[in-house]
Amino acid sequence: MSKLLNKENFLQVILLLVAMALSIDIWLFLKQQASLCTTSDCQVVGQYVRLGAHFLVVVGAVFFWILWAIVFFACRYKRPFLWNSVMVLIFGGLAFDGVLLGYQAFGLNLQCYLCLGVGLFLLIGLGGLAWVRQSLLVFVLGGAIFLGSFSANALLVFHPNPPQLKEIAFCNRQAKDSVTSDDYFLFFSFRCAHCTEVLVNLAKNKPWHGNWYLISIDNTRQGMMKLARVIDSPLLKKNPFIPILKVKSQKKSEPIAVPDTIQESVKKARVYFSCHGYRSIPLLIVHSGPNKEVVLHGSESIAKYLWEKGMVEKWLDLN
Repeated sequence: MSKLLNKENFLQVILLLVAMALSIDIWLFLKQQASLCTTSDCQVVGQYVRLGAHFLVVVGAVFFWILWAIVFFACRYKRPFLWNSVMVLIFGGLAFDGVLLGYQAFGLNLQCYLCLGVGLFLLIGLGGLAWVRQSLLVFVLGGAIFLGSFSANALLVFHPNPPQLKEIAFCNRQAKDSVTSDDYFLFFSFRCAHCTEVLVNLAKNKPWHGNWYLISIDNTRQGMMKLARVIDSPLLKKNPFIPILKVKSQKKSEPIAVPDTIQESVKKARVYFSCHGYRSIPLLIVHSGPNKEVVLHGSESIAKYLWEKGMVEKWLDLN
């Protein structure tokens, strides 16, 4: 009886239970599109896994079956490299699971009980490994890796849901028939020469049969002060491109208070820009109907599109 309850068998049983549980979850998904974890939190968390929650479960099952197999042979052949391999795999698994659980806790404010269960059994497995190796240091190192990767998420700012485009515009000009008109979202920077070309041509052509939303990604203090001057301009409602160009051309100007709305707009704009993987400006996003979006990068592609849509009659090449 004592042989069945020894420390090496304890570690094998723990790893085998997790491997079997994840394998059952895979079987449930394949047969019934179900899971061992049926909570709404688990379903929501799965939406934030890049390759899908099911892929993550498959990777976890393979990981624990391999880990169990190495422990199985390590218990019988007493080779140091096998136990070292077990330690490396468990440490890596703790770091990986710590990141997942930390993101759920601090980034999403949700908790997948399947992930929590895997993390708990991985920590128990760490205790089993420390017991087998008779080393408190192994347990302390593994615990530090897990806590470090878990708690690091508390220091990060997460934006799992990018803001809506209309939320991030610092100013806009609506068409007369704004309900049926297309929406044009222009990302620009005061420091971008190609953005200047687009702004100059829009100011001259006055494309007012579309709803225009202007979005700046200038997060410097100087850039946001320029935006504050733009929204104070009396020309803003008539032709918002003109005050932007006037402020851009000013070499020196007195400091001005930056409203919180401007700061929030720029912050959300950069989040949106980053979350969607955009890398260059000027950027024009056009919404021409339900689920119809056109994304245009650079002044040339923007000019061609606006010409074809009849939004501009002449286009000056300033570069």
